[in-house]
This record gives sequence, structure tokens and C-alpha cells, in this order.
Amino acid sequence: MKYFKSSEFRGSYHLMSPELLTMLDLLRSKLDTPVNLSESTEGFARKLGSGNKSQHNVDLWLYCNAVDGYIPNSITYKEFYEAAREVGFTGIGLYKGWSHRGFHVDVRPDRDRHAPATWAGFYNARSRKTTYKSIRELINA
Repeated sequence: MKYFKSSEFRGSYHLMSPELLTMLDLLRSKLDTPVNLSESTEGFARKLGSGNKSQHNVDLWLYCNAVDGYIPNSITYKEFYEAAREVGFTGIGLYKGWSHRGFHVDVRPDRDRHAPATWAGFYNARSRKTTYKSIRELINA
């Protein structure tokens, strides 16, 4: 990896999908600004049992196919989304309401780069709940 250190993956680096790591480096290059990964171990590999379809689930996929992080302040939601699409992620989620603007990108095997799974999560700190809507609600705002 050119832009990220193994320590940034909070102990999960050895479980990360090689394809995901390559694409994450490409995304960082395309954005031309540092990208911070999640401060939580939950943003990386998780052991969730074989029935949980999360792209973070190494029990199902053998590798962690997803990573969470924070969108740089100098980048809009739309710019981040477009860069992630260009790189070819097959899952793209954007989050508003966290302490930082958040993202989830993945390399899910059941979608292709031309029709990725997309969503926007709106976190409400008062209720501590996230409402999911169309990603267009964030990138067109």
C-alpha cells in the first residue's frame, strides 16, 4: 500500500481483501488528499457468524470486504461518491451526523462496478438511530 499503514486497520490488516486494499489506495490517489480510516475496530473485520451478510464479516467472506472511514473536509459528498464509483467499489455508503462525515466502501461479490449498492445514512444523536435513504439525498444537497 502506498498511502495507508497496516496499523490504520486496527488489527485487521491481515484479514482485509487484497482487492479492497488496492482500490482504497486508488481512491486515496484519485482524491489527492489524505483519508482517515475509522477509529473503531468495528470499521474493519468482524466475526459475525456465517449467516450475517455484512461485508465486514470474515466468517462468511473469509476476508473483510469493507472499510469505514471519514470523508476529508476538502471533499464534498458528491466528489467522494464520484471518485468511489470511478475506482469501482461495488458498495458505497455515505453518512451524515457522525462526529465526521463518514463513508463505507466495499467490494461485495454480488454487485458490479456499474451498479453498486449505494445508500446514505443520517445519524440522529438524540435518538441514537440511523435512518437510511437514497444516496442522492447527500450528493445532491
